[in-house]
Amino acid sequence: MSSGGMDDQQWSVAEHEASAECFASAEARFEYEKARRLRRVAVLLGGAVALVVFGIAMYRLGRGGSPSDHDAGHAAEAPAALGVDPVGSPDASVKILAIVPAGSDCHSGIIAFLKDVAGKQPDRIRAEFTTMEAYGNDNLTAVVGQVCAAVLINGSSEVTIQHDGKDRRLSLVGTEPTHYTLADVGAAITAVYTVHYGAPAEPLYDAAACSGPGGGSCSTQPGAAGTPGQTAGEPLVLPGFREMQRPAPAQP
Repeated sequence: MSSGGMDDQQWSVAEHEASAECFASAEARFEYEKARRLRRVAVLLGGAVALVVFGIAMYRLGRGGSPSDHDAGHAAEAPAALGVDPVGSPDASVKILAIVPAGSDCHSGIIAFLKDVAGKQPDRIRAEFTTMEAYGNDNLTAVVGQVCAAVLINGSSEVTIQHDGKDRRLSLVGTEPTHYTLADVGAAITAVYTVHYGAPAEPLYDAAACSGPGGGSCSTQPGAAGTPGQTAGEPLVLPGFREMQRPAPAQP
């Protein structure tokens, strides 16, 4: 009980009323309450925005800044992915991109072959090298039609060449020498080169350039019957595999 005859609860109410804001009119009190509520809403919205920004930052940090498939497909030349530097001028009209699986040395033959071809005409032919992982599955599907290794010449894995007076469509999807030969690649490069610069004064490839896996495949006529890469769009068939067949019934 306080000295004024009020208990503690009454005294607390009296103190609160004495310290409360005084308003000249009901309209002034309304405006005050309105401004206070707006401040609360602004604080809540600011907190929500801060949480969203923080979440986005953590998401990007968690990804480690890794590029998306789309970005990877347009990455510079991807020499870092294979450790193979490009050969030839960036201004060349014939641009070759070899897309191979990472962590495999089975493609040293095609890499050596393309480096040799581009080295013969570095002002006119440029060869670049990347991995399927760096190029991106989405880009492979869009450009090649499937997630598979390929050689692109001016952005296409298919090139039309002349063979025995007829047009033949070479497909450079898959691996060498399983799905196409180095002769196929050389003939495709020569065909595109001829469109831009005319027929080369000297052959762009020779048997000496066919080193590594598939070496010697330059001796095969490009696009000849029975050679890989002859027909575009045909399914890739791996040698050494065959369909399982139902065993013949046992004889009684």
